[in-house]
Amino acid sequence: MSSKSSIRLFVCTLLFALLIIQAIAVPLPKHSHSHKSKSASNAQAPIANVQTSALDTTLGVQSSKSTKSTGKSSTQSSGQGKQFQGDATFYNTGLGACGITSNDNECVAALSSEIYDKLIPGGNPNQCTACGKTCNVCYEDKCTDVTIVDRCPHCPNNGIDLSPAAFSKLASQAVGRIPVTYTCNF
Repeated sequence: MSSKSSIRLFVCTLLFALLIIQAIAVPLPKHSHSHKSKSASNAQAPIANVQTSALDTTLGVQSSKSTKSTGKSSTQSSGQGKQFQGDATFYNTGLGACGITSNDNECVAALSSEIYDKLIPGGNPNQCTACGKTCNVCYEDKCTDVTIVDRCPHCPNNGIDLSPAAFSKLASQAVGRIPVTYTCNF
């Protein structure tokens, strides 16, 4: 083996070892779901009465003090938490950024990266304070509770990506994108 070949082999081995060390040090699950949205609209409803706390100001959220009474297939909001308004889409679930594996029949969701990333202490997405917390998502006269398990890098600010089961409780999947209000307990 020539000295050039030995050096190349050494450099390649070193780079490979560094990649493995980096992957072990901070596992970063990929958000690899595919959207089923048929609408290209990215319109967002404005949010009023923004609270003055640092997190509220950073996230652009408001505190919800009202409850919403809904029909047969819905739940009632607790009236506590942060309220957001944005578009909801749906995606095929799997291993999410929280490190939780879900399936399409569970009522789970992915928060927009703008919201999710601001809730990560120390840079590890598995430690996001929203992971495992619930949100009550409402569209028209229907609401459903979802558990946050993932991050949606393609969602518009304040958008939320729902599992097919959760989306179907609010609207037909054929619609693809719906304007929602959702209140989260984080």
